[in-house]
Amino acid sequence: IANKFIDFRKADKKGSGWTVCYKNYLNVDNENNLMNRSAPLKNMIIDIKNADAAADIKDIFTDNIFKYTKPVKLIQRVINFSNNSNSTILDFFAGSGTTLHATMALNAEDGGNRQCILVTNNENNICEEVTYERNKRVIQGYTNAKGVAVEGLKNNNLRYFKSEYVSRETS
Repeated sequence: IANKFIDFRKADKKGSGWTVCYKNYLNVDNENNLMNRSAPLKNMIIDIKNADAAADIKDIFTDNIFKYTKPVKLIQRVINFSNNSNSTILDFFAGSGTTLHATMALNAEDGGNRQCILVTNNENNICEEVTYERNKRVIQGYTNAKGVAVEGLKNNNLRYFKSEYVSRETS
């Protein structure tokens, strides 16, 4: 408080309540001693960006048909945490199918035999129009947004199962 690193402010314009703010200065510590401080890391994963995910989708579909996909390389990194190249990966929120794409790419990269199960409720036909179509193209190959042929990950297969809604009985 003596060095003014803690500041008490009214929480809102109506004046109901207070907020305690803690200040960090770039060139001094909390005892007012000179020091060099660098900006903190904002992201622990600096070599993979969300923009990579958008580029992946745009490459496969030549349009950005799915807004919130994850980068394939990020999911590959997460899968690699298991250190089991024969694991089965289960994704209950399949979305655009990034998990399967990452699994197939990782198998092609390291010779693994991972399997992947995707589950989705097919809201807005996402399974048929995005998830399945994306991974079918990844397996068979496709021409990307720049007109370049991308070879498929041929040693894979894709199966699609559809079930009816199963109600839940209260127990």
